Amino acid sequence: MFSLAIEAGKLHHKPHFAMLREDNVRVGFFEPEQYGAVLAHLPEGMRPVVTFAYVTGWRINSEVLPIQWRQVDLRVGEVRLDPGTTKNREGRVFYLTSELHQLLKEQRAAADEIQRQKNMIVQHVFFHRPVTRAGVPGHRAGQGISECGFYQAWRRARTAAGCPSSIPHDFRRTAIRNMVRAGILERVAMKLSGHKTRSVFDRYNVVSDGDLRDAARRLGHTGGHTSPSAEGGGLLNRCRAFKALPRVRIPPSPPTCAHAGQTSVTVPSHLFRSRRIKKRKSERFWHTAR
Repeated sequence: MFSLAIEAGKLHHKPHFAMLREDNVRVGFFEPEQYGAVLAHLPEGMRPVVTFAYVTGWRINSEVLPIQWRQVDLRVGEVRLDPGTTKNREGRVFYLTSELHQLLKEQRAAADEIQRQKNMIVQHVFFHRPVTRAGVPGHRAGQGISECGFYQAWRRARTAAGCPSSIPHDFRRTAIRNMVRAGILERVAMKLSGHKTRSVFDRYNVVSDGDLRDAARRLGHTGGHTSPSAEGGGLLNRCRAFKALPRVRIPPSPPTCAHAGQTSVTVPSHLFRSRRIKKRKSERFWHTAR
C-alpha cells in the first residue's frame, strides 16, 4: 500500500517495518521401508502416483495427478509439465528412469485395456482402476484421480503403515535428499524438482536422523579420529618422500659453440617454465668463458 502511495506521489517515503524471524525449516522424510509400507496399503490405482512422486519430487496435487498422456513420450523417455501449470509458472521436463519408464508402460497398457472394454478415452496418466467381482472394470475405471480421493486413501494407508503424521509433501523432501545422496549437482536437482533458489536445501533440512546415525557409525569405525588420507595426509607424505630424494647436479656438456665468448650447456626441459629459464638456474648452468 505504501509503495503504491509513493508511486502516486502521495508519500515521499514509507515507514520501516522490522521483519520477524522466519522459521520455516521443514522436516519429514520417507525411509525405504516406510515408503514400501505405505505403498502396500494404498489401492492399486494410486500406487503409481506415490512411486512417481517418490522419484521425481513433483507436487502430487498440482503436478502429478493432472498429468495427461499428451505430456508423456515413452519413445523418448520423458515427461513434461506445461508452462503455467507449475508453482513457478515455468515448464519442466523429467527424463524417465528405468523404474518410471516401466511404471508408465504398465499404466499405458492398463489404460488401453480400459479403453477397449469401456469404449472410452483415458486422458490422465494416473486413474482409478477398480474391478468388479465379474473381473471387468468398475464404474470409475479410467477416471482421473482427484485430490480429495487421493488424500482419503492416503490417510488410511499412512495410519495402517504406522506413519500417521506423514504428509504427501514428504515425498518432495525425500526426492531432493535422494538426489543429493546420489551425487546430483544442486542446480540439476533444482531443475528436476522445480525449485528456483537453492534455499530449498536449507529449508528442507535434507539431513535426516538416518544420515546422522550413518555419520556416527562411520566415525565409530575410526575411533573418533579422522584418517590421515581424509585430511590430505597421504599427499603430504608423498610430497615429503619426493623432497627426500637425492638431488643430482647435471654437469655441463662440452662447448658446442664459442660465439661471443660464451659456452652453451644443454639444459633439461623440465627446468623450463613458460619457455624461460629463471635467473638462479641461468647462473647455475650458463658459464661465461674467461
